[in-house]
Amino acid sequence: MRTLDVNGLDVDYCVSYQQGTTSEMLFGSRTASGDSERAGIYSIQADGSGLTPVVPPVVGPAEYKGVDLAPDGRTLTYWRWESATLPARIHQLDIATKVDRVLRFDSSDYGEAGLLHSPDGSRVLLSRNERSGATRGQIMIAPADASYPGILIGRRFDADNEEPGYGFSPDGKIVFVTFGGATPQFFDAVTGAVRAGPSAPSNCCTWQRRAP
Repeated sequence: MRTLDVNGLDVDYCVSYQQGTTSEMLFGSRTASGDSERAGIYSIQADGSGLTPVVPPVVGPAEYKGVDLAPDGRTLTYWRWESATLPARIHQLDIATKVDRVLRFDSSDYGEAGLLHSPDGSRVLLSRNERSGATRGQIMIAPADASYPGILIGRRFDADNEEPGYGFSPDGKIVFVTFGGATPQFFDAVTGAVRAGPSAPSNCCTWQRRAP
């Protein structure tokens, strides 16, 4: 293991290998906090060469949050706080053309954030908030292109004080939603129907990927 020289950038939790390559990685960077927080997304080769900004760095309280690279490697998504009247919104960036567009999965909601792609890129999971103030959140399964309404799964939660975990199984057929110390719930990724799972509370979840 070795440490790459990223020219003093503070690397956050977002680090992904670019699809179809063996050496290019994308990572997020974040410095300071609050209104002076500076965020960016960068590309670098595994040998430490070719450090390049994917998008211009920006300053603000919630920029380039929850970066997720699509399985085909052509686009990535992130969310940002637009304004008090246009709160959390999910953006999709075409990495090659730099075209950036807002994805709306439910035009009636207050905010959307935390998008995760399914393994084949056809579906996504996201956190949807119903209203401002005492914000009520719920997890949604939706088509990746936002072409039709998604399905709400799991219980509503206080989005200001609770942060559920969620994700896809390696084959993309099952999704989970879990809250710290509670019993995880499993759902069909297409219909949203409840699927059988463990009955004991746990701090969960991820799946182990086994070799063929």
